[in-house]
Amino acid sequence: MNRASVAALGFALLAPPIGLTAPVLEIYGTIDTGVAYVRNSSNDSESYSGGTKFGLAYGMESGNRFGFRGREDLGGGYEAHFVLESGYDPGNGRLGQGGRLFGRQTWLGVQNASLGYLRLGRQYNFGYDYLSKLTPFGPGDFTRAGLGAAVGNAKAERLSNTIKIETAEIEGFKLGVGYSFATQLPAYYADGIDVLVDQSDRASSGYNFETTNNVRSVTSGMAYRNGPLYLTATLDLYLPNASVASGEYSNISAWVIGGSYQFSGVRTSAAYSQTRNGWMNALQTQSVAANGDPILFSPTSFNRLSGILVFDESIGVNSYMLGAFFDVSRSDILFATVQWVSPTETMRDALGSLVSSQQSYSVGYTHELTKRTGLYAFVSYATNYSMVPGLNTTMVGAGMRHRF
Repeated sequence: MNRASVAALGFALLAPPIGLTAPVLEIYGTIDTGVAYVRNSSNDSESYSGGTKFGLAYGMESGNRFGFRGREDLGGGYEAHFVLESGYDPGNGRLGQGGRLFGRQTWLGVQNASLGYLRLGRQYNFGYDYLSKLTPFGPGDFTRAGLGAAVGNAKAERLSNTIKIETAEIEGFKLGVGYSFATQLPAYYADGIDVLVDQSDRASSGYNFETTNNVRSVTSGMAYRNGPLYLTATLDLYLPNASVASGEYSNISAWVIGGSYQFSGVRTSAAYSQTRNGWMNALQTQSVAANGDPILFSPTSFNRLSGILVFDESIGVNSYMLGAFFDVSRSDILFATVQWVSPTETMRDALGSLVSSQQSYSVGYTHELTKRTGLYAFVSYATNYSMVPGLNTTMVGAGMRHRF
């Protein structure tokens, strides 16, 4: 057998069956570094003394990550898809998401272009998937300027042990629903300003088979696109750990409606949200001090708190966002948002002078040097930050992002 015959035989053995395409494997990632300045005032009761911080900050425009994604043709229009994605800190090289090797995303699924997909594993909620299209200050981006600072379930919420289904887009519509058997999100159970239970819901050897003894979640949403118009609605529910809550806590619910419209060179957007029976992510006004006193998590932090739930029927929040972004040139975008976070009357009655409406104003600018590398800068100012009366904060950040 000559060399040509050997080469032909090798190709035949390695090639996919007729009608199938070869498997695809990609390595990808983002590295985002910059500097930031934060200034906080003292609040009305002077329980926070204020101060300033300046230094290096990472992942401000988008979270740092690296990962692997792949697909394989299964025939009949079906493909197997997977993602293994890690977060990391460029400043010290540590893994993010609590040290998980693939803490950002880890899932395997089947997809059909005409039907949709089914995925199993650690994934984003539909609030992140659908609401991120409303504003350049995305759910998990630009720290406290992002949409997730006002709309908690819009934050880059990652749910472990999740089955997730989304339809293909039909006449501009697509729908999605998912269920997490065990989110592995830290959860606290409170009653007004008194923290009754501190429960972190850490994983155990049998957590996947003790469903009601974990914090669970239902995530759902719809999106509609028709030319320049984009509309979306999402609903997320968080179900308490039954062994801890003992039937005394209701599900946290958070729904959002929003939309955007593209004019010539300008896109405007708006969103409205209601959250009841608790809160998630960045706006915990009271939480888990050892003595039960209400505290605010890291008010001077560059970063925003992620993945924390507070079950408390006295907490209710209405959130609003108005945004616009302008195509200054083919490589430059200017964008701005105004956001409000208002506690309900029930929450005001429970916490009294401890809470007040938060307002935030943010402006950002991006300049693309190439298709993969760009510069950014932003400034954000908030009054009554985290709904703490008199706690005002300013953040200014600038940096470079490279995607590979």
